Amino acid sequence: QRWIASGSIFRPKDDPKSPVSSSRAASKNDSHPAFSRLGANEAPAMSDIHILRPVDADANAARLNFPFGEVVSAVTWEFVDPTNPADTSRLGHDAQGRTVFEPRDSKKGDVARAIFYFYVRYRNEPTASFSLENFNIEEQTLLQWAADDPVDEYEQERNAIAFRVQGNRNPFVDRDDFLARIGDFPN
Repeated sequence: QRWIASGSIFRPKDDPKSPVSSSRAASKNDSHPAFSRLGANEAPAMSDIHILRPVDADANAARLNFPFGEVVSAVTWEFVDPTNPADTSRLGHDAQGRTVFEPRDSKKGDVARAIFYFYVRYRNEPTASFSLENFNIEEQTLLQWAADDPVDEYEQERNAIAFRVQGNRNPFVDRDDFLARIGDFPN
């Protein structure tokens, strides 16, 4: 388990004072949400704070490298947030029958903005393992998630801390209108 505690950059939204806030804290680990398939397991992306997130180890294991999407059937794994039972992550099938991972509603916009940041930051400097296969499947869903779950104070604070630590910002956190203005990302 690794946490970057400087400035509480990985502080969960539900506890502003502690990087570990729940009984499930022992099962937390850091992750690149969906980025290993895009090449985040190689330098320089593997240490980019904008894409590292603390995640539940069970959720991370269930997600694997499946694309993100809206689960509509055949749920094979589910995590119900004990502090908000309506906020659920799940693995199952989307409307096209593909296996997808759907994060909790409160995290969807965060995930979307991190993936779009990664795409813009690393697309023109791809690593050997870089692939847009899942991005092509999830792009429209991610745009919707970013619109439905707007930037909040936690994301703004995290973006400012990341800037102080590594010297760059996630433009989609600073300007949530950028995604709507770009519309369709080239592949």
